[in-house]
Amino acid sequence: DGRPAWSLLLYAPRDRGLQEFLIRQETVTEGDAKGLARYIESRREGDKAVLRHVDLESLDLEETKLRFLLSEMEHQGLIKSFERTPEATGVMITGDFSRKNLTAIARRSEALAEEKRKKLAAMVEYAATKRCRREMILRYFGEEKPGTGGPCCDVCQGI
Repeated sequence: DGRPAWSLLLYAPRDRGLQEFLIRQETVTEGDAKGLARYIESRREGDKAVLRHVDLESLDLEETKLRFLLSEMEHQGLIKSFERTPEATGVMITGDFSRKNLTAIARRSEALAEEKRKKLAAMVEYAATKRCRREMILRYFGEEKPGTGGPCCDVCQGI
C-alpha cells in the first residue's frame, strides 16, 4: 500500500542457543533409524506391519523425529502407509532396511539441520547487524534501496 510501516524484532543472544538445541533435538541419527527399522521388523507379518503408537512412544524418539523417519522411509520406498487409526499405523514393507538406506535417511536429516543452522545464522546476523536493516531486506528480495530517504531503521536512527 506504500504507507509507512513499523516492525519489531525481539532478540536476545541466548535465543540462538535455544534454537541450536531444538535443531539438535530433531536431527535424526542412524541409530534412530535403526531403532525404528528394528521395531518395524519385529511387528512384521509377511510384507505388512502394524505399528502401535504406544510402542512407538517407547522408542524414545521425539514426535518430529518419528514423523521424519516414517516420511523418509516412505519416500525411499522402504514402507508404504496404508491405514492409520488413533492406536496404530499400518505399513506395507516395500524395501529393505539396509545400512545404506538408513544412513541415507540420517544424512538427509543432517542436511536439513545444516540448512536450519544456516538460516539461524542469517537471522542472528540480521539481528546483530550494524548495517541498514531495510537495505538488507530489500537486497534479500533482489531490490535496491531507493535513494536516501532518511533514517528508516533502528541502525540508521542510531538506536
